[in-house]
Amino acid sequence: MSETLRTIVVGVTGGIGSGKTEACRIFESLGAKVYYADPIAKKLMESDPIVRERLQKAFGREIYLADGSLDRKFLAKLIFTDPDAQKRLEKIVHPAVLILLKEELDAARQHRTNPMVMVEAALLFEAGVEGLFDYMLVVESDQESRVARIVERDKASPAEVMARI
Repeated sequence: MSETLRTIVVGVTGGIGSGKTEACRIFESLGAKVYYADPIAKKLMESDPIVRERLQKAFGREIYLADGSLDRKFLAKLIFTDPDAQKRLEKIVHPAVLILLKEELDAARQHRTNPMVMVEAALLFEAGVEGLFDYMLVVESDQESRVARIVERDKASPAEVMARI
């Protein structure tokens, strides 16, 4: 009797600079399929016409550069200094990301193309989507290490990093 292959879906979460991406890279090297929420969100903010329109309505046309690309510095300054702006951004972008991820996870479960599929995202519990996953993996790290990683990765000052955290 042959056993049916089942796809296990894992949510990987943790604070900024905690090591989520590094943990996922290890799982990828072992054959897991990983979806990274941040690049998906960035792509949708640039390519999805509905998301673009809603962002411009919420934050003004200056959220995009003259060439049509997202002004990431402008957006970062907004959301890391204004909690209300961050909430408005999340209300626009998170639903679009979730729709795309749900489609991918449903397809992975249905077609069983990979025994393990993972989603790396910082705000899975906050978004209330932990029910999408068979398991949740929370990656943690001490604050000093997190700050050092983000300073190195983003070329940001420790004060800027602490504002993000």
